[in-house]
Amino acid sequence: MSASRDGRGTESPRDQRDGDGRVDGNPLAEPQTAEEVAQTLADLDQTYSDSDQTTSDGDSDSSEADEASAYADQASADADQRASDRDQAAADRDHVTARPTPSAQRAYDESREERAAASRDREIAATSRVVSALERARSAARRDDMARLRDLTAAARDRAAEARDDAAKRRAAAIGEADGHPDGTILALQKSLARTRSQAAADRARAATDREKAAADRARAADDRRQARIDLHRAHLADLTGVHLHGLGKVALQREIDRATGSNEPFVLAFIGVDGLQQVNDNGGHAAGDDLLKALADAIKSQVRTYDLVVRIGGDEFLCGFTNTTLSTARRRVADIQDALAQRNLVGSIRIGLAALRPDDKLEDLIARGDSDLYDGRRS
Repeated sequence: MSASRDGRGTESPRDQRDGDGRVDGNPLAEPQTAEEVAQTLADLDQTYSDSDQTTSDGDSDSSEADEASAYADQASADADQRASDRDQAAADRDHVTARPTPSAQRAYDESREERAAASRDREIAATSRVVSALERARSAARRDDMARLRDLTAAARDRAAEARDDAAKRRAAAIGEADGHPDGTILALQKSLARTRSQAAADRARAATDREKAAADRARAADDRRQARIDLHRAHLADLTGVHLHGLGKVALQREIDRATGSNEPFVLAFIGVDGLQQVNDNGGHAAGDDLLKALADAIKSQVRTYDLVVRIGGDEFLCGFTNTTLSTARRRVADIQDALAQRNLVGSIRIGLAALRPDDKLEDLIARGDSDLYDGRRS
């Protein structure tokens, strides 16, 4: 995507984004003329409008995922109830006849089918909750970004108001010195003074509004993170390491890949292998191996965003999906993960292979390339 540019041929604040698609730095940090400040503030207002729409879309996605989870929960509860009713009916028949009957056996078979359906519905509900949690975490990050920018904008509006106050003082002094000038000159100065004071008051009012919205953004971000934690807890996907389990975790990763493909965003999958786990188990027992896995999971989670999925797919293998992230940014994150693990002074090490999303890729394609990259790294 080409960078949009303002009338001066420079990047607008909407283009000052890092590899994660988030606004980077302070667009108002460099000295600017009054006209440049006005243009920057106008660009920021458009940024807020765009972000508000994106966040609103994310809220809608979360709401739809919540509805899907609630529907699946109800479906599984209904299936459980039907299975329980059939079990009871079959038990009643067996009690009357003192031996299993064909009709009772059919009821038991139907009960098993109902329970299998309930299990599938629970998996659907859990996956929906993961999707909802990830979208809420992304929304929280966007809201934090907007809160930071709104605070910066409020400070800029206050500075603009102070500059207008200074201009108003100069115009007031000019009016006082205008005795003997034509009435039209004095009237023009008076109108200019009134307009400048009005603009200063408007700047301060907008600054106050920006700060109120910043506080609201931060409050919503906190709510989003809280609800995301609840969603993940209710999904029951965590194993002893506190990351997502193989089955539903891979389903959620494929959802993230589909989302990245549909929105033309970069996506990188990290394939992480633990070296020396078997030796740790042999020397210190499985408890020591579990401690190593937990430490690895903690190191990964400490260096990724809340909406980057981490999935354990085997005894010593993990996947991590970096959404809206370039390969170079993913490499930096991987280095941070390795540093975080090294600081724990544990026996064992990790190898990480990376695979960037290509058109028409599925999760298994990325896993295969990540595994190959991991293997090449071990040979080098």
